[in-house]
Amino acid sequence: MINIMRNASYLMFSNVFVKFLTALAVILVARQLGTTDYGILSLGIAYSAIMTYFTDFGLSQTIIREGTKENANLGELLSSMFKIKVILLSITILCFFGIIEFSYDDPYIQKVIYFLVIPTLLGSVLQSVGSTYFQIVQKMVYIALINSVFGIVNAISLFIGVFLNWELHNIALIYGISSLVGGIFSILLISKEIKIKGWNLSILNGIFSFSLGGFAFLILPQLGPIILEKISTLEEVGLFVAAMRIPGLLLAIPGVLAVAFYPALFRLGNEKNEVEHLKVNIFELKMATILGVIMSFPFLFYSDFIILFIFGDEWINASGVLSILSVFVLLKTISFPLADGLTTKGYQGRRTVILIFGVIIAILAYYIFGKSYASTGAAFSLVITELYLVLAFIFANKKGWTLFKKGAGINILLFCLIYLVFYLLDIQTISPIFGILLFLTIYLLLLIICDKEFREIIRNRIFLWKKSRIK
Repeated sequence: MINIMRNASYLMFSNVFVKFLTALAVILVARQLGTTDYGILSLGIAYSAIMTYFTDFGLSQTIIREGTKENANLGELLSSMFKIKVILLSITILCFFGIIEFSYDDPYIQKVIYFLVIPTLLGSVLQSVGSTYFQIVQKMVYIALINSVFGIVNAISLFIGVFLNWELHNIALIYGISSLVGGIFSILLISKEIKIKGWNLSILNGIFSFSLGGFAFLILPQLGPIILEKISTLEEVGLFVAAMRIPGLLLAIPGVLAVAFYPALFRLGNEKNEVEHLKVNIFELKMATILGVIMSFPFLFYSDFIILFIFGDEWINASGVLSILSVFVLLKTISFPLADGLTTKGYQGRRTVILIFGVIIAILAYYIFGKSYASTGAAFSLVITELYLVLAFIFANKKGWTLFKKGAGINILLFCLIYLVFYLLDIQTISPIFGILLFLTIYLLLLIICDKEFREIIRNRIFLWKKSRIK
């Protein structure tokens, strides 16, 4: 457990720092471009995320499964992964051209999307090889380095674009090229660690289930901008994506926890050690939910203040969207560990079925609510879909209710209790900074009182700190 948390701390530092830096750059870009052009850029980012998945098709998941087995030949596994990814990349780029030419008549929109997506795809293939290897061997410090190089180059490029007042297509191009730089750095790192050669087709075993499930998981947050653009306006797309940018930044933190816990859960799943697997999964869910409660509160009560402070007056209509997304943030931190619990126990098929139905629910919700309420309806659709996923993941796991109750139960109850009290006291009337600090203080104190395991974590941290001070 200590090793997992150490690895998580490496990723936490790099991801939080890099995501913050990138988010700051993107906010400046949004201010410069305005809602319409930012909506076009958001479409490009959404397509890059979707197309990137088709260059992977679940390989990253199956190679972690195979790589965590005893006596695994990582050189052969990585070599096979890279060769298959190159084939998938070629097919994806050809299909991508067809989709964009068919979907958009405006040459300007096409140009922006092409400039952003193509270099991003090339970079993602190279990055994933290094990141997957270091995740298997649990050397998360190298993943942190890869993420940092990519993020810093990305942010600096965007800062330069804003400073020089570049046009949208140039900003899109440098956004994509930064991914390529991160990919080259990833290959340089891994070349010093391991010799990649040979074939091992075991990574294709069960890949259909992983590929479908992974695609469904990836496409869910990307559906909003794409569907909203068809039934509303680019301005509404810009508002929705701008509001999503803040939760998206913060959700990188529980995402880091998931990456750190994943290999350990897979190892325990391969060993059929259900007792220890459940114990580790509960701990992951507990930590993720604590983060979710802390992150969601400010959006719930102070969305106006946050939007005005970050984006400015032009984006005030996004505040209602952000307030709704606070519930999505909390639900997302719960669904992360629940879904990983299924996959690492060998129930990837169940996860895939749940996610496919999730995509169907999301499409229907986006169309119904997005058409009537635009960006606000899109945010509400995200909440509906994520609530379905949480409930489905619980019922699909025979230990699901135990996992949820012990991992998230106390945190959810405390969150609801404090929310009710703050709502009745109309806490929005006081200073946002004071209100947020008051919530944190009350929540953490109640958590220490009510949660024995959390008390042990605090006690151990204090003991280690005192021990280091004595030395």
